Amino acid sequence: MIRIWAKTLKNNKITRQFIYEREGTTDYSMFFDYVKDICETLDIPTPVLIKTHLFNYAKYSKIQVGRLRGKNRL
Repeated sequence: MIRIWAKTLKNNKITRQFIYEREGTTDYSMFFDYVKDICETLDIPTPVLIKTHLFNYAKYSKIQVGRLRGKNRL
């Protein structure tokens, strides 16, 4: 099972959060689709993902996509 906790922050406080769950094992070729589904649910723009994001997720189980409009983060 894949479980990803996504959150948006504003002034270091969580404004919205969502737990993405999907059956099966982690498939890194589908990682963009996971992020796209999360962003659609939270109603935020979909970020550009690069290899570094995938490597960090594989190694640390965490990514930070940086600042989006309104200082929201994933």
